[in-house]
Amino acid sequence: MSLLHWFIINPQSGNGRGQLAWESIKELIDSNKICYEKFIINGELTSKLIEYDKLPPDRIWIVGGDGTIHQVINMLFSLFSASYKALPPLSIIPAGSGNDLARALDISLSPAKAFKQSIDGQIVDLDLLELTTQASNKVKYGLTVGSVGFDSEVAARFSASFLKPILNNLNLSRLAYIITIIHTLISYKSQTIQLVIDDNEYTFDKVWLSAVANLPYYGCGLPIAPKATGTDNKLDICIIHSCSKWLFPIIFYSIIKGSHTNLNNVSIFKGTKVHIKPKQSSLAQADGEVLGQVPLTVQVLPQAIQLIY
Repeated sequence: MSLLHWFIINPQSGNGRGQLAWESIKELIDSNKICYEKFIINGELTSKLIEYDKLPPDRIWIVGGDGTIHQVINMLFSLFSASYKALPPLSIIPAGSGNDLARALDISLSPAKAFKQSIDGQIVDLDLLELTTQASNKVKYGLTVGSVGFDSEVAARFSASFLKPILNNLNLSRLAYIITIIHTLISYKSQTIQLVIDDNEYTFDKVWLSAVANLPYYGCGLPIAPKATGTDNKLDICIIHSCSKWLFPIIFYSIIKGSHTNLNNVSIFKGTKVHIKPKQSSLAQADGEVLGQVPLTVQVLPQAIQLIY
């Protein structure tokens, strides 16, 4: 019997790149004689998958960006845990604005090359982030980075920015992100946070961002945690603190270069569970998707998901 593949596609991802990516791999799917079911991300997708009464898939492909992958993984975890079945291995065809997951795993940003790379790829057991915000008290799962502070505000504004689709069309998504960063910098105020890492308590003042990473990149290629691997059963935690509004842009530039980890205003930790509690109201995000208001608790789920690439 042929293996069954699911292709879950977000045509709108990357301002239409998802549809173009699907069109570019469709011929390759047919030439490889893959037996598959196709699902389009829309308001009815969850109910369609719940009502799916055929054999479960042997492999699931996600065509879209980091936000799409975040959405689909959370939906699939809910779906398969409810049916007491193991989540099948996943493969991704990157088609978003940032594609930080693909960048971290060295998956080609060309849809056709990513397909060829993954069709006969190796299975890798990857850690997951389990994230809970106090406001929602709902568990979410993330693959790249969860964070609180300046970067979460940037993520929220970037998602809503009118410049995002315009610059995406010009392959300038990173420029759109940098413009959003500058706009947020004008109004954002640093704050004091309480941090608990595996029962060790810390307090930091003038904190600009608190990032908890499973993989190195977020925010369209920023290497916030250069040593994060996603396979070491650990969280990489980066706190940017004790700096003024005028110093932060300099530190941020060092993040772009990946040279920030040795600065006095940057504290790096390893752990398995983190609780972040700022003094003021603040947003939390994961994989570029806003989760809600803090406090935020993040813990690592070792080898919780299988990717083929």
